[in-house]
Amino acid sequence: WSSPSVLASDGDDQLGGKTSLPHEIDGKEYNAIEISALILKKMVKYAEEQGEIVKDVVITCPAYFGNEERDATKKAGILAGLNVLEIINEPTAAAISYAYSNDALKDETVVVYDLGGGTFDITVLDIKIKPNGVPSCTVLASDGDDQLGGKDWDDVLNDLIVNKMKEENGLENIDSDGMFAIRSVVEKTKKSLSTRESVSVSAIIDGERLTCDISRSEFEEATAHLVQKTTDCLDRVLNLENVKKYKIDKIILVGGSSNMPVISRTVRRKYGDAGAMNNIVDGLVDGYVDSIPVELKDPETAVSKGAAIFANMLKKSQEGAKLGGGLSLDETIEIHDIASRTFGIDTYYGNQLTLDNLVFKGNEIPCSIEKVYNPMYDNQSGVMFHIYESIMSEKTLPIEENDKGEILNAEARFGIKLLGILELPFPPGVSKSTELYVTMEARASGIHVSCVNSLNNQKKEVDIEFTNNQVDLDNNQIDALEIE
Repeated sequence: WSSPSVLASDGDDQLGGKTSLPHEIDGKEYNAIEISALILKKMVKYAEEQGEIVKDVVITCPAYFGNEERDATKKAGILAGLNVLEIINEPTAAAISYAYSNDALKDETVVVYDLGGGTFDITVLDIKIKPNGVPSCTVLASDGDDQLGGKDWDDVLNDLIVNKMKEENGLENIDSDGMFAIRSVVEKTKKSLSTRESVSVSAIIDGERLTCDISRSEFEEATAHLVQKTTDCLDRVLNLENVKKYKIDKIILVGGSSNMPVISRTVRRKYGDAGAMNNIVDGLVDGYVDSIPVELKDPETAVSKGAAIFANMLKKSQEGAKLGGGLSLDETIEIHDIASRTFGIDTYYGNQLTLDNLVFKGNEIPCSIEKVYNPMYDNQSGVMFHIYESIMSEKTLPIEENDKGEILNAEARFGIKLLGILELPFPPGVSKSTELYVTMEARASGIHVSCVNSLNNQKKEVDIEFTNNQVDLDNNQIDALEIE
C-alpha cells in the first residue's frame, strides 16, 4: 500500500478473459470477469478494514496479455466499482520493485523469471536510473507459456499422493470424496516441501484417516520436465539477437511458485556460479560464458509492490495536474514496452486473400509502420480492411473469412482475433494504380490504423484501445456483485 487512495493489485492469471465459461459458486453462476471483480472487491474490503479508502487502482497482468484479456481485466476493475488508473505487465512491476529495493540504485539489465500459479513469463528489462533516482524501464524481450504454472506442479503432486496412498495403504481405488480430500491438501503439501525434505500427508479416505510420506526429491524428480520447460524458455530469450547485445546483470525470480527450492537451484546451476562452465561444455547458451547472479526477490509481493509504487506516482501526477502542476518527466517512472502481440490487416495478393502483418510481437513500441496498397480494379467503390491481432511470427498467411471478417481457416496456435474494421469509400476515377497509404501505429494503449487515398487525400482512421473505458457495465451490475 503506498497511498490511502491507491490500490495496487495482483490477481489470478487464469481469469482475465481467457474463457467466458461460467463457474458455479454456491449455486450461482459467475463468469471470469465477475470472479476477478469479486477478488478485487475482497482486497478493497481488506484495505478498508485497516482504515484505508480505496478508489483508484493499478492492476497487473501477464506480459503476453492481448487486447481481449487486458480489456477484460479493466472491466473487472470497473465492475468492482474501482477507477482503473493503468494496467501494467507483471514483470515490469517486479522490475520497478527491484529497482527501488536496491540500497544503491544503479543501471542494470535484468531478467525477470515470473512463475505464477497459472502462467510463466520471462521478460528482459534494461533499467536506467535517472539523476533523481527514478527508474526508466525498457522491455527488451518477453516470452512465456500461458499454460504453465504452479497448478501444473499441483497436478503432478496430486497424482503422486494418490499413487502413494494406494501403495502404502493397499488400496485399488479411491472414491470421489477421497480424491477431493487429497486435492484439498495438495497445495499445503507443496509449500511444506519447500521447507522440509519430507512431508506426511493425511486425508480421510473411505471413512478412515490414511497417511503417506512424500519426499522433496521424488516430487522434484516427477516435475523435472516442468522445470525444463522454464529453462528452455529462458534459453530462447537469452539467445535473441537484441538481448545478446546486453550483459545480463541479474536474473530475478518472482511469482509464488519460484519459492520451490528446485527453481532457484536449477537456474543458479545453469546460469550462476557453475552455469558459465556448463554453458560452454553443453553449448546451451551461445555467448553467455559469465555467471549471472540469481536472486529470489520477494516472490509473492514483488509485483504488488512495484504496482503500488507506480500507482502512487500516477496518483501524485494526476493530483498535481489538477492544481496546474504535476510531476515532470524526470520525476515519473518511464516504461518503454514491446508489443505483446502481432497486428496486421487483410489484403489480396493476386486473387488470394492474405493476412498481411505489419507490427510484430516483440517490436519496440511506440512504433509506426507504413505500407502502400492499391485497389483491385478500376472504379472500385471503396476498401475495407479488417484489423487482426495474433501471436504469429509469419509475415503473411493465406486466409478465408466469413461475412463478419472472422478468419475461418487459420491454425488455432496463431490465436488470431478480429479487433476492428477500417472502411474508406473512393471517389469516381480511382484506378488500380491509385496508391493507398496505410499506417499502423502501435503504442502501449492500443493500435491506430489510418488509410489515405492519394487521389484526393481523403483519410479514414480507427483507434483500437487495449483498455477501453466504454465497457458495458452499469451501476446495477456493480451493486449486484456482492461478497461475503
